[in-house]
Amino acid sequence: GGEGQDQPITLGENAMFPDTADFDKAIIGMKVGEKKTFSLTFPKNNTSDTSLSGKKATFTVKLNYLSEEVVPSFTDSFVAKNSDYKTVVEYKAGTKQSLIDEKKESAGTTAFNTVLEQSTIEGIPEDLTSKWETYFEKMLEEAAGQQNVDAETLVNMRYNMSKDDFVKTNAEGQAKQIVLFEYIANKEKLSVTKEEIQKSVDEMVKQNSTTEEGLKKQIEDSFYGSMTMEEYVELQLKSSKVVDFLKE
Repeated sequence: GGEGQDQPITLGENAMFPDTADFDKAIIGMKVGEKKTFSLTFPKNNTSDTSLSGKKATFTVKLNYLSEEVVPSFTDSFVAKNSDYKTVVEYKAGTKQSLIDEKKESAGTTAFNTVLEQSTIEGIPEDLTSKWETYFEKMLEEAAGQQNVDAETLVNMRYNMSKDDFVKTNAEGQAKQIVLFEYIANKEKLSVTKEEIQKSVDEMVKQNSTTEEGLKKQIEDSFYGSMTMEEYVELQLKSSKVVDFLKE
């Protein structure tokens, strides 16, 4: 009873009929504009819809067009025409260096995420988790209001989970990150001074063409009152120092 229009099919990918090449075999040889009816049996363990596993179905299809993907040869002339390099050798060397630089630049974040994944943190302060639960609840309410749906429906639609589970999971994850940043900063004596906080605030005020009071309201509103401007700036500076330390 299903129907689909203008479905692109790449031979060999089996996208229309997963786990089998039978659909491809049925359409190979068709002419543009031709219609064809054929029967196929779904795989015994059909991944897209288990209720169809092992069931026989009849398909009526019309071939609208044929196209062929032409992959050009990877030559010096192709490289010169389509990139900032002149030869294949230059292109490969430049791309390799870019990847190396990118990996080096993100090494601190990669290291922190590795530590985070492998860490078990006990005794996370309840007020910290509660603060982030409030943030995620209000964030969901605002997003749901913009789309004229309730928060439960929005979360279920986007993430296939309940609102409570979404809020709890994200709040605990955020709290865990903050505790880990604090732990590493304390262990490695990576402190943040009041002068550094004020300097960062001054730079943000200048970048956003606002006043310190305006910046304060902007930050606190974006966190729905769950974080002050000072807390936000201190966390940003401290996390940056931790990531730089891990990068080194």
